[in-house]
Amino acid sequence: MVYRRANWFVGLTLVVIVAGFWSSYFSRIGDVPLAFHVHAFTSTAWVTLLMVQVWSIHNRKNALHKTLGKASLAMFPLLIVGFVAIINMTAWRLANDPNPVTSAFAPSFGIGMVTAIAMYLVLYYLALKNRKTIALHAGYMLMTPAVLFESPFSRILLDKAPFLIFTGSEFPQTILDAIVISMALVVVFCLVLYAFNRKFGAPFLLTALMIAGQ
Repeated sequence: MVYRRANWFVGLTLVVIVAGFWSSYFSRIGDVPLAFHVHAFTSTAWVTLLMVQVWSIHNRKNALHKTLGKASLAMFPLLIVGFVAIINMTAWRLANDPNPVTSAFAPSFGIGMVTAIAMYLVLYYLALKNRKTIALHAGYMLMTPAVLFESPFSRILLDKAPFLIFTGSEFPQTILDAIVISMALVVVFCLVLYAFNRKFGAPFLLTALMIAGQ
């Protein structure tokens, strides 16, 4: 089977999500707006689904893998709803209760999230289209967590490793710099995957290009 170590990447993404959003969401889960619950649940559920899919196909649980694939058809629209909910929340805060970060970057955040939705749509569509070519199907599905990675990882940089934000910028610009650095790491990761697997590397190259554009 292809990509036998894929769950290391997917699992790392899940750990990064929990670590990155621990202080702002998981540690105060009962005191956040509904939009954050929808986004958090759908995103973590999607990554967990991918982990189980990888496990099932590598352990020859083909029936389970197909069942989970069908379940993804229902889960994917909910994933997009979660992103839309965050966009709406950001817009509401900009209009009704702006803070320095929202005032400075709400339009940028909105564009970034709309772009993320577009990337998800492209990757998932291509995964379905290429489902008979295992390497391409798996590659496109496995790149969907790459879209998620920058948001929690940038928070880890800001909270735990600010010395890695080498731009030397001041607040609130440092937030955007952390996001860009996180995106750059994902782009490099995707290009390395492409360099080692050019025959079926289209998912990795496409993801790198889309995140660079974002």
